[in-house]
Amino acid sequence: MPRNVPGSDDVNASNGGFDCDVAIVGAGSVGLFAAVMLAQRGVKVRVLEAKTRPRVHSRAIGVHPPALERLALLDVAEAFCQRGVQVHQGVALTYAGKPLGTLDFGRCPAPYNFVLAIRQDDNEAILREALCREDAKALLWGARATAIKQDAQGVMLELNHRQTLRSRYVLACDGKRSFVREALAIAFHGHAYSHRYVMGDFADNTDLGERAAILLTDKGLVESFPLPNGVRRWVVQRIPHDAHVPPEADDLTFLDLAAAVAQRSGYEPDVDSNSMFSTFGVERYIAERLTQGRVVLLGDAAHVISPIGGQGMNVGWLGAWQVGEVLEHALKNDTPANWHAYERQQRNRANRAAKRAEFNMAATQVTYWQPLRNALVRFALHTPLRDVAARTFSMRGI
Repeated sequence: MPRNVPGSDDVNASNGGFDCDVAIVGAGSVGLFAAVMLAQRGVKVRVLEAKTRPRVHSRAIGVHPPALERLALLDVAEAFCQRGVQVHQGVALTYAGKPLGTLDFGRCPAPYNFVLAIRQDDNEAILREALCREDAKALLWGARATAIKQDAQGVMLELNHRQTLRSRYVLACDGKRSFVREALAIAFHGHAYSHRYVMGDFADNTDLGERAAILLTDKGLVESFPLPNGVRRWVVQRIPHDAHVPPEADDLTFLDLAAAVAQRSGYEPDVDSNSMFSTFGVERYIAERLTQGRVVLLGDAAHVISPIGGQGMNVGWLGAWQVGEVLEHALKNDTPANWHAYERQQRNRANRAAKRAEFNMAATQVTYWQPLRNALVRFALHTPLRDVAARTFSMRGI
């Protein structure tokens, strides 16, 4: 007979035979956010992470105002802001820094009238610390879900093929290749786009300061974001047959990225200071259903959205907040959870974010109408339309 997961006996004895109220599979940003929120509401949680130690990575860096408002309610927004860079402005440029206009997030509602740029490993560390303050036993490393079975009362998870944990509900926050979603045979509909990107972090030797930048050049798109400690992230869209960005993804290096940035923008990243390099594609997927019985899909397990700007992480947090409110009500009143509003609203959030990403990708292509595109951008950023653009890029309305 498999034994219970370590650290759960004290919970099991006082929780009607359950090891916890909610088991969260995956200790990424969305899983940790959900865990902190639930723990602060008095819900017994266990976070099951297959890895044995925290990841050191920084793919998602943008935290938008709607998410900051929720983080403030968890009393961690200040810690986020202390470790990140507040981006109050974004500039649209052409080659060699020639300006098209400025996007001023400061015109959006206070107090979070900026986009926060923070490394993903830093945001996860803050959330882990907050969770530990609520329950030092909540996070279990090296706990891989290997089977799942649910009934009318709860869910049984098998861990590492030898342990079991029984919870009232399960939140699947285990990424786009979610074991939980696949084990429940929930279809994942969508496709990959042809767009490919390369990105890397270098010491900031530009004149951009704490501004984000998008360069709409005749040689291809370049995006750039400030990061803490004098670092700047560069993102370049790969163009087929571009001599400065080879088409073979396996052959790419940070030197190719630096060369493409210099050739397209006039800025020259210091190659000796490179601290991160990655290549990625753009995908759009959404689960056929976001809930099944007592199991809820969250984050990339539920939907995959363009990674540019951290949209997926932010949409995942907003969905987790809604799920937390549903679970709190269901657990306190001992009534079945009603997932209808979450299913509808989270699907709408994901679809709106994906459509914005599609529009942005289409608008930044190198085409014969580029002069007209740039003229329209210049016009929009010098009229009241700039306020609409600021709200859109800060994910207001999502």
